[in-house]
Amino acid sequence: MQKIGQEYFSDPSFQREAEQIMKDIQLDCLGSGNTINSKMASAYNDIATNYLNISVPSDWSNLHKELITHFKKGYLIFEAITNCVKDPIKGYVAAETLFQFGYENQIVREALKRKLVEVGLLP
Repeated sequence: MQKIGQEYFSDPSFQREAEQIMKDIQLDCLGSGNTINSKMASAYNDIATNYLNISVPSDWSNLHKELITHFKKGYLIFEAITNCVKDPIKGYVAAETLFQFGYENQIVREALKRKLVEVGLLP
């Protein structure tokens, strides 16, 4: 699971400040588009799909479901932002949920870290 996440999110272009994220949303909704958001949508979708194909022990099943749900949600948000020009209301709603998604991202990371510590994979 860790390897899958690193494969996608080790890309430095995914590490953006809030100001750059807002500029990218504006470009997708009002301008030329072609921002990193489409790449983010693909990454979240690929990660969710890859996680669906992983067998996990029963004590990991709740976290596994939570991770899949989180990555699918990320896909839907960034896909809606990417296609904002075609559906501005959906894009607007997605942009509005982005802050909450970032907060949830931190919660999911912490839950994963706790589980990795619990099973002895992290100190």
